[in-house]
Parts: sequence; C-alpha cells; structure tokens
Amino acid sequence: MIKVGIIGSGEFAKFAMSEFVKNENINAVAVFDINNENAKSFSHTFKCKIYTNCDELYSDPSIDLIYISSPPSFHYAQSKESLLNGKHVICEKPVALKVNEAEELASLANEKGLLYVVNLMQPYNPVSQIVKSIIDNNLLGSFLHGYFENYASDEFLGENHWFWDKDISGGIFIEHGVHFFDLYQYWLGNYKLLHASQLIRTKNNRNYYDCVQAVIKVNERIVNIYHGFDQPKMLDRQEFKFLFEYGDITLNDWVPSQISINGLFIKENLQKVRDIVQADKVDFIKVFKNTDHQLRSRFKDYKPDFFVSIHKKLENKETVYRLALRNFINDQVSWLQNKQHKRLVTIKNAIDSLKIAVEAQEIADKTL
Repeated sequence: MIKVGIIGSGEFAKFAMSEFVKNENINAVAVFDINNENAKSFSHTFKCKIYTNCDELYSDPSIDLIYISSPPSFHYAQSKESLLNGKHVICEKPVALKVNEAEELASLANEKGLLYVVNLMQPYNPVSQIVKSIIDNNLLGSFLHGYFENYASDEFLGENHWFWDKDISGGIFIEHGVHFFDLYQYWLGNYKLLHASQLIRTKNNRNYYDCVQAVIKVNERIVNIYHGFDQPKMLDRQEFKFLFEYGDITLNDWVPSQISINGLFIKENLQKVRDIVQADKVDFIKVFKNTDHQLRSRFKDYKPDFFVSIHKKLENKETVYRLALRNFINDQVSWLQNKQHKRLVTIKNAIDSLKIAVEAQEIADKTL
C-alpha cells in the first residue's frame, strides 16, 4: 500500500485523487491546504487526517508519496522538501517555473531512487494513442501541418485569481501550455520553437495576458498552437487538426474524446486504421473501381482504393479524463513496484515541455 499525503486540496485535487485511489495500491491518508475549508472537504471525502502545515506531511514517516496540487510557484519548494524527506512525488503541472529548478529536482530524485513525475496525462488518453499509432505507421502519409485552437473560458478566473499573476502561474505557456507542448512531442517527436506572442487585456490599470500563440517546426513542417482565456464557460471548446499527404485528422476537446479521419486509403491501410480506431462510423465517400486511376500530390503518384470518412467518439470528456488519470497512476505505480518497468511519462516529459514553455514566454515578452 502506498500512503499518500496531499498538498493543495481544491476541486481538481479531489477530482484527480478520486481516480488515483481506484488503484488498489493507493491510499490517501493526510492532507494540508492553507484553506481549511478545502482541507475539511477533502478529508471528509477521502477519510484522511488534516495537517496544519506542510512540515507535518514531509516528516510523517508513514507517508510514502506526496501529491502536490498547489499553485505553480510552490511546486519547486514543496517538491524539493518532499524529496529531501524521502518521499516519492507526483506534482501537478508545471514541474516548476524555472528549468534549472526542474533539473535540480530530477537529479535529486534520481540520486535518492524516488519517483518524481508531473501529471501530464494527455498521452494516456486512448484518442491520443490512436493518433500516435496512425502517425507512427504512416497510414495517411507524411505529416504536413497541424494546429491546436484552445478557446478557453475565464468565467471562473476572477480578476484577482493567481492564474493572471505570472509570478505565481508563470503565464499561460508555462501554467497551461506544457500539456500541449508535451503532447505534440509525444505525437511528432522533437521540435523547434519558431515564434511566440501574447496579447493583453487591460482593466483598472492592470494588464491581463489572456491570449498566447506559439509556432513550432517539426520535420520541416509547421504547427500553430493558440490559447485564449476570454469566453464564457459554455463556449469553451478546443480543436486539434492534423494534415497529412493523404488526409486529415480532427480531434475535439482539450482532453480529446472524439476523432474524425478523412483520407485516401489503399485497402491494407484502411483495414489497419479501422483496427486501430475501432470506429463507430465509416462512410465510403468514393470507391475507386478503375484500376488505371491515378492521383498525384507532392510530385508523387498515388492509387487509393477508397476515399473514406471515419468517426469515433468515446464517452464524454470527463469520463475520458478520468480514464487518462487512472492510466497515468497505474503506470507510475507499476514503476514503483518494478523499477524495470518502462513508463510512458517520466520527469523528462515535464522538463522538455517546460523548456519550450519558458522559451515561448521569453520570446512573447519581447514582442510587446
């Protein structure tokens, strides 16, 4: 049994921990939050004791792992104290606000043989894994272009919320964007940041950085990433788009729960895609019967058998999110049980995504 102490017990911590404890090896035993009402609510839900300060968690010999769900500016210090006290650590993103801090923590964890990982759960989503399998198997040809449009809500981010304070959050790229920098690396491999920018909303003589844009290059192709926090909750929506030589993929929701594929396929590749996707619906837009037909693009000939539209919808976003969290914790627990286990997400994911996020923020700051 892995006994877990929790630092920061807001609604997301309750949401995540409700999935973590579904692993039979995880047990929430203690919680600390500067907001005592949050701590009481968390304690009531998980039947764990309340501590009045972090030091009590760090020094409790019965606690094996500390889960950190505090605002980003606290992550470095709280993770370091946890590791120094011999605790495994699962931290919410970002790993820290500075790259050297993240690298220091990774070295410390490695020296002590401790788990230290950030909850970058996107690669554990079955939809994300479908996309990766299609890309890795080249079933739509070479990747040509992509974008992610995040039309996010600020309805519950009041004017004084810590999200708007870069000293606490690091800004949108660091606090939020690391999820997607990590996800694109999972899908496409290493990439280079070309450009970044940000927009400002001003109210009561205060600047709110509410929109950011990054342009990355992978294999000589371009991906655009946009985040804007400025709409009512009911308009909150996201779209991923991938363009390939012989088709495209569209995902919806920031934790994708549905996938649409339009493409030209030879019989063999279509069957492979159908096996991977396990589609709800397959529409044959055109069946090419003439064996002499020939299409051409990018100076190459192509003879497809079908033009097809494929659709797959998992359950709602929350259900998929919960599944990804369970897959994440199961993977990490497997490593704790057997250090030879190869994890899908390690601390390297957190450091690599933070590097890009910090670089993007530095470039964006210079564009103002």
